[in-house]
Amino acid sequence: MNMNRKIITVVALGMLLVSCVISNQKYDESSADIHDALENKNLISIDLDKLKTDTTIHTSEIFKKVKTIILETNKDNLIGRINSFQVFKDTIFILDSDRSKGLYLFNMNGKYLRKIGSVGQGPGEYNKPIDFTIDKINRWIYIVDFSGGKILKYDLKSGKYIKNLYTKRNKQETYSIQCVGEKLFGDLYEYPYISENSLLQELNTFDGEHEKKWLSSWKYHKKISDVQLLGSKFYDRNQDAPKFIQTFMDVFMTFDKKGNVMPYLELKSNNLLSTDDLAKLEGNKFMQMSSFINSGKIFYFQSLVTSKNLVYLEYRQKIYMKHLLYNTATKKTRLAYGLTDDLVFDTSHNLPPILVSTDFRCATADGFISVIDPSAMTSFIKQVKAGRLAKNLDKRDQLMKLNADANPVIFVYSN
Repeated sequence: MNMNRKIITVVALGMLLVSCVISNQKYDESSADIHDALENKNLISIDLDKLKTDTTIHTSEIFKKVKTIILETNKDNLIGRINSFQVFKDTIFILDSDRSKGLYLFNMNGKYLRKIGSVGQGPGEYNKPIDFTIDKINRWIYIVDFSGGKILKYDLKSGKYIKNLYTKRNKQETYSIQCVGEKLFGDLYEYPYISENSLLQELNTFDGEHEKKWLSSWKYHKKISDVQLLGSKFYDRNQDAPKFIQTFMDVFMTFDKKGNVMPYLELKSNNLLSTDDLAKLEGNKFMQMSSFINSGKIFYFQSLVTSKNLVYLEYRQKIYMKHLLYNTATKKTRLAYGLTDDLVFDTSHNLPPILVSTDFRCATADGFISVIDPSAMTSFIKQVKAGRLAKNLDKRDQLMKLNADANPVIFVYSN
């Protein structure tokens, strides 16, 4: 499942230049307006160097059953790429930033409901929607428009446009946003680059102005102020306490009920990128993906999902994407090079691991959720037509009728 997602991620990252300038300026103690993370007595700490890496973990070792959701496909809701995916209540939200450019809503049976906003220059319209978040309390949706430098606010129930929040001002930009209770947070890029910038900000939900800044780049980001790495910085977004991490952080942050920032998961390893490692590249204005791969260091966190007692994390080291599972009740941790989906596929066919692998996008009260990205539908349909689905998988007959142009297929794993 999502068998092409990891390949595409590697290719995309391989082509990406991470702009990075390590300032020679000294730390400025006067930057008192940037708040530190609060202490968390329940901080999870995992030493990766003490873990044995297995070849793979099977989904049947974690879950007992899987439910199939086939999204309705018509000319009004064709999804070309999944840039952001969330589930709230009984609704699936999928943002396509690049092709169809819109936020599409489906129910949990896969029926298409509606689209929020549209492309254009008028009120309630956007040019390049790159992220969204849901205010569960007030029932609002916020969408970031990369081209317009603004955040658009809509009513969740009706989809009606409410207003714009302008955030691209004073050489500051926000690309990824997340509601925590009634508060709105966003990542923060400030120009020109100084020795100490804020990585995270709280935004006023009326006009988008700063309410509070969090996490000094000097203290939490290995002294790196200038980094633009495409991809959402917020994870576990369906939960009341979502998670946040920047490119060179080793700690996933979370939020308490008051909206204060605190550490959630701390990773330890001699293979984590250090300040000294990054300083060696100071003479180069650009760091390419090959630099990180050749270093053998852990340098890319792709996903963090939690539900009940289970914490799931993906990270990249060298050319490998590793899968980590941590049980908060037993304190046991498992680490593997692959996550084989034997609940969806009949793995007795000895298929290549990448064709039967899975990765999770989010979790709800019903369980963990994975999605087959449109880019992987061709490979998935080939396996379906070849009869390589698990014998007990539901909706097998409906899956057999799909073609590669169909909208994504979703799987919900539970016990």
